[in-house]
Amino acid sequence: MGFWIKMNQTGTLTVEGYEPADKKITLQVGWNLVGYLSTNKTLPLANALSSINGKYTKVGAWINNTGKHYISGFPFNTLSNMSEGYGYWIKMNSTGVLEYTYNKSS
Repeated sequence: MGFWIKMNQTGTLTVEGYEPADKKITLQVGWNLVGYLSTNKTLPLANALSSINGKYTKVGAWINNTGKHYISGFPFNTLSNMSEGYGYWIKMNSTGVLEYTYNKSS
């Protein structure tokens, strides 16, 4: 699950919480908004999404005030990595379970 939050002015939004007990995210056919859930600060997109390989066709993100995209089979993609602190729109062509590489912090 991911969130888009509109703030009325420039500022820092601090969010606190706990590590999720279930590190698997079920994705439905169509668009799904997910956060990057990994202790690896950045991973290549293909590695981060390896558990749903072949089940997604597009990935989009808004990073540093710029729309980024990955389209399967398209040679000019602008999104190649997934990083902590960002949300990603993933378009699924079939249901799948996303499981990030995730190591429990000490």
